[in-house]
Amino acid sequence: MFCADPDKEITLTGEELSTYLEEYPDFLERTIANSRTMAKLVMYRSGFAKENLVMVTECYNRLQGIQVRAGDNRGLVLFIQYGLTDIFILVFLLFVVMQFFTERKKGLTSG
Repeated sequence: MFCADPDKEITLTGEELSTYLEEYPDFLERTIANSRTMAKLVMYRSGFAKENLVMVTECYNRLQGIQVRAGDNRGLVLFIQYGLTDIFILVFLLFVVMQFFTERKKGLTSG
Protein backbone atom coordinates (compact mmCIF):
# COMPACT_ATOMS: atom_id res chain seq x y z
CA MET A 1 0.00 0.00 0.00
CA PHE A 2 1.31 3.45 -0.93
CA CYS A 3 0.87 6.28 1.54
CA ALA A 4 2.22 9.79 1.31
CA ASP A 5 5.61 10.46 2.85
CA PRO A 6 5.13 11.88 6.37
CA ASP A 7 8.45 13.75 6.00
CA LYS A 8 7.13 15.79 3.08
CA GLU A 9 8.38 19.33 2.93
CA ILE A 10 5.90 22.09 2.19
CA THR A 11 6.93 24.90 -0.13
CA LEU A 12 4.57 27.56 1.20
CA THR A 13 6.03 30.77 2.57
CA GLY A 14 4.94 33.76 4.60
CA GLU A 15 1.29 34.11 5.58
CA GLU A 16 0.25 31.00 3.62
CA LEU A 17 2.69 28.90 5.63
CA SER A 18 1.49 30.36 8.94
CA THR A 19 -2.14 29.65 8.03
CA TYR A 20 -1.28 26.11 6.92
CA LEU A 21 0.57 25.34 10.14
CA GLU A 22 -2.25 26.70 12.30
CA GLU A 23 -5.01 24.85 10.46
CA TYR A 24 -3.23 21.53 9.82
CA PRO A 25 -4.29 19.69 13.03
CA ASP A 26 -7.96 20.58 12.46
CA PHE A 27 -7.71 19.64 8.78
CA LEU A 28 -6.22 16.25 9.67
CA GLU A 29 -8.92 15.51 12.25
CA ARG A 30 -11.71 16.45 9.80
CA THR A 31 -10.16 14.30 7.08
CA ILE A 32 -9.86 11.27 9.36
CA ALA A 33 -13.44 11.73 10.58
CA ASN A 34 -14.70 12.03 6.99
CA SER A 35 -12.87 8.88 5.90
CA ARG A 36 -14.35 6.92 8.81
CA THR A 37 -17.84 8.24 8.01
CA MET A 38 -17.49 7.29 4.36
CA ALA A 39 -16.36 3.79 5.32
CA LYS A 40 -19.70 3.33 7.10
CA LEU A 41 -21.85 4.30 4.11
CA VAL A 42 -23.79 1.45 2.49
CA MET A 43 -22.81 2.32 -1.07
CA TYR A 44 -19.11 1.83 -0.24
CA ARG A 45 -19.37 -1.66 1.27
CA SER A 46 -17.83 -3.61 -1.60
CA GLY A 47 -15.42 -3.46 -4.50
CA PHE A 48 -12.79 -0.93 -5.35
CA ALA A 49 -14.42 1.93 -3.42
CA LYS A 50 -14.31 -0.03 -0.15
CA GLU A 51 -10.69 -1.06 -0.66
CA ASN A 52 -9.76 2.52 -1.46
CA LEU A 53 -11.52 3.85 1.65
CA VAL A 54 -9.77 1.30 3.86
CA MET A 55 -6.42 2.31 2.37
CA VAL A 56 -7.12 6.04 2.78
CA THR A 57 -8.22 5.55 6.39
CA GLU A 58 -5.05 3.59 7.19
CA CYS A 59 -2.86 6.23 5.54
CA TYR A 60 -4.48 9.09 7.43
CA ASN A 61 -4.32 7.19 10.72
CA ARG A 62 -0.54 7.00 10.29
CA LEU A 63 -0.39 10.79 10.20
CA GLN A 64 -1.82 11.24 13.68
CA GLY A 65 0.68 12.71 16.10
CA ILE A 66 2.92 14.20 13.41
CA GLN A 67 4.28 17.62 14.27
CA VAL A 68 4.19 20.18 11.45
CA ARG A 69 6.73 22.97 11.75
CA ALA A 70 8.19 25.73 9.62
CA GLY A 71 11.67 25.35 8.19
CA ASP A 72 13.90 26.91 5.60
CA ASN A 73 12.81 27.03 1.98
CA ARG A 74 15.42 24.69 0.49
CA GLY A 75 15.20 26.17 -2.99
CA LEU A 76 16.03 29.66 -1.72
CA VAL A 77 18.79 28.40 0.54
CA LEU A 78 20.43 26.46 -2.29
CA PHE A 79 20.10 29.44 -4.63
CA ILE A 80 21.72 31.78 -2.12
CA GLN A 81 24.50 29.43 -0.99
CA TYR A 82 25.89 28.29 -4.31
CA GLY A 83 28.15 30.60 -6.30
CA LEU A 84 27.30 28.76 -9.51
CA THR A 85 23.96 30.56 -9.62
CA ASP A 86 25.84 33.88 -9.57
CA ILE A 87 27.77 32.76 -12.63
CA PHE A 88 24.58 31.73 -14.44
CA ILE A 89 22.96 35.08 -13.70
CA LEU A 90 26.08 36.97 -14.84
CA VAL A 91 26.26 34.97 -18.10
CA PHE A 92 22.57 35.61 -18.73
CA LEU A 93 22.95 39.35 -18.14
CA LEU A 94 25.99 39.50 -20.41
CA PHE A 95 24.05 37.67 -23.10
CA VAL A 96 21.20 40.19 -22.87
CA VAL A 97 23.61 43.15 -23.09
CA MET A 98 25.35 41.58 -26.10
CA GLN A 99 21.99 41.18 -27.80
CA PHE A 100 21.27 44.88 -27.26
CA PHE A 101 24.57 45.79 -28.92
CA THR A 102 23.86 43.40 -31.80
CA GLU A 103 20.48 45.00 -32.40
CA ARG A 104 22.02 48.46 -32.26
CA LYS A 105 24.59 47.51 -34.90
CA LYS A 106 21.79 46.33 -37.17
CA GLY A 107 20.29 49.80 -37.00
CA LEU A 108 16.98 48.66 -35.58
CA THR A 109 17.15 51.19 -32.78
CA SER A 110 17.61 54.93 -33.03
CA GLY A 111 20.57 56.55 -31.42
